[in-house]
Amino acid sequence: MTANSRALALVVCLVGACSSGAGGPAAAESEATAEDSGGSSAPSRATALWPDSAGSSGNDAGTTTAFGSSDTGTLGDTGTLGDTGTPGDTGTLGDTGTLGDTGTLGDTGTQGDTGALGDTVATTTGDEGDDDELVEMWDEFDDPLASEARWSFRHEVEGEDAQFSDFTFGSAADDRARIQTTRGGWYGAFKGPYLFQVIDGDFMIEAHVLAHRFGDETLAPAQPYNSAGLLIRNPVEAGAPENWVLHHLGMNDPAGAGVGVERKITLDSSSELELTSNAFRGRIRICRVGDQVVLTRRLDDEDAFSTSAEYQLQLEDEVQAGFSLTAWNSQAAEPDLSVDGDVVGVWDYVRYYRITDVAACLDDSL
Repeated sequence: MTANSRALALVVCLVGACSSGAGGPAAAESEATAEDSGGSSAPSRATALWPDSAGSSGNDAGTTTAFGSSDTGTLGDTGTLGDTGTPGDTGTLGDTGTLGDTGTLGDTGTQGDTGALGDTVATTTGDEGDDDELVEMWDEFDDPLASEARWSFRHEVEGEDAQFSDFTFGSAADDRARIQTTRGGWYGAFKGPYLFQVIDGDFMIEAHVLAHRFGDETLAPAQPYNSAGLLIRNPVEAGAPENWVLHHLGMNDPAGAGVGVERKITLDSSSELELTSNAFRGRIRICRVGDQVVLTRRLDDEDAFSTSAEYQLQLEDEVQAGFSLTAWNSQAAEPDLSVDGDVVGVWDYVRYYRITDVAACLDDSL
């Protein structure tokens, strides 16, 4: 209230004409929040909130005031600076001020039912497939800290030594996971490098994989059974039998199938191996629906997905699913642990999808 206004009010009171006001201006508040769901090339969620403020709308028309100190005054309900004005009954932003219920960014704003700064705006953005419930498990390997929080290392979980000499989760300059393995791998009761997440029910896991020779991405590994790819596995305690399915690319038997696709099923630590001569880079998948597990691939020189193998096996409802390597370095039933492998595994991404039919494993639109 200005000095002139206070003087005028005193004169009016002296002649017995004082009237009680509505309690003075109320405070205007604003709030905006944003939440990030985490992950690297994972989808983010943003939420903006702006609470309604009912305020007081003024009653009978008053006589004269400067800034709405009476109920509605000269600048009242329909005045230029009234209830919806800048300095109205409820202060700087009034009952329904510039950012209020019907303000510039109101109910029909640019985002959501109640506008960009409305009551309950919630938007979700992410990569393709962001409506899939498993998208938070995806990794595009462009955020090393998010990747580190997402994956479990088998050797750490099971209290063993690492089986690789170099490992990176990617970077802004090279958004790919990269592992140079040393020795050991997946066959029978033997185990190799493995990073996994835990998943239940029916699902598909996909990755684009390159298994190249150390020092040259244009060449396949030279050592026997040096490969990289995907693996799903029953969780095990120390000494328990191994049950898993593997889908790899790389060098198989140099004297036989050579470079190509490796698929392997292991039941109670007994493995069956199938090999196909082909390339050492491309998209590979493992699909699990009930007791049926299907492996499909679309290598970089192929036009569509094709089936690598189909298996029937009883896995637990909750399994490990992730990316793996083998550096067997031998054509015998046991790995040669006296020499290092020469495979470097590179994964552009690893993605998970919820599926209800193994036919999805051949769907190129995902």
